[in-house]
Amino acid sequence: MKDRNTSFNLLFGILGMLSRKYKIKIFILFIFMLFGGFLEFLSIGLIFPFLKVLTGKSSGMNNVELSSSPINENFLNQLSIESLGTYLIIVFILAGFLKLYITWKTEYISALIGNKIGSDSFQGLISQSYENYLVLDTHRQITTLTIQISKCVSAIISFLLMISSILISLFISISLLIINPIFTISISILLISIYAIITNFANKRLEKNSKIVSDQLKLSLKYVKDSLTGFRDMKLNQSEVFLLERYLKSDYKLRIHTAYSNYFAFFPKLAIEPIVISILILISTLLYSSSLSNLIIPILGAFALAVQRLLPSIQQIYSAWARLKNTESDLKNVYFLVSKRKEINNKKILYEIH
Repeated sequence: MKDRNTSFNLLFGILGMLSRKYKIKIFILFIFMLFGGFLEFLSIGLIFPFLKVLTGKSSGMNNVELSSSPINENFLNQLSIESLGTYLIIVFILAGFLKLYITWKTEYISALIGNKIGSDSFQGLISQSYENYLVLDTHRQITTLTIQISKCVSAIISFLLMISSILISLFISISLLIINPIFTISISILLISIYAIITNFANKRLEKNSKIVSDQLKLSLKYVKDSLTGFRDMKLNQSEVFLLERYLKSDYKLRIHTAYSNYFAFFPKLAIEPIVISILILISTLLYSSSLSNLIIPILGAFALAVQRLLPSIQQIYSAWARLKNTESDLKNVYFLVSKRKEINNKKILYEIH
């Protein structure tokens, strides 16, 4: 039986408890993301014929079956190089502004959701019975309300940006498949294989790091709180050194495992970049000695632009996954408080009905 307390299930559970207003905002953002992906499709679709015309290789294109443009060629044949360039500029500018808008709206909507989750969590805490309060782990509740909700908001931001990156990658991949399916499938298999190996390697480590970071954060806050609330006793017992040693040990584990998690989130991009450049060089070599030699610049230019857009998107997808895995323990605690608030509200509704 699969564990339901995975980071994705917990995040979906938290988002599922939001009101309809927030879900509509997320849906509208998704529509903008779709349009952003379509603009990326257009940019790749237009850059290929633009480079083909620019290099004077437009003749003979109709005889090539393995390489075509994602944009309707009858429409493209009616355009001059100036018109094609103008369309490209418009598409690039629109895509850039839309990306800025999507990033801002993602942050803004996540902030609104974070505010809602924070108030719901606090309400869930203060609405509990006194009997439940007596058995509560107060250090855990303080950590959740002050730090872990912020991490939950960061996880929501990462999740929404992941959706945007998936859509961009999908639209770019479709345009590349139309231009040259063989090279596109080969590169896709290679990149997916590399990221699958990295993901499998990092999965358990990120889960372990998430629990360690969460636990050590609670301990660090506990030592700080104990030293301040029991300051007089600490001085009388001369336990400063003892508390300092405990705090240093806990904080060291917290920082080191946070560093490991950050490293696992970002190192694939640096590892894959030289591989992708080598692939592009290999593609140009193969094209030079094939029947597509007259299309080296257009195909290579289209693939270079696509890779320049794809790598950040793929890295964003992986980083978002890594962040979600790294905040799994935080999401569990936030989910617990939010669900408590919903449970209390449901009881109130039932009480009013009866």
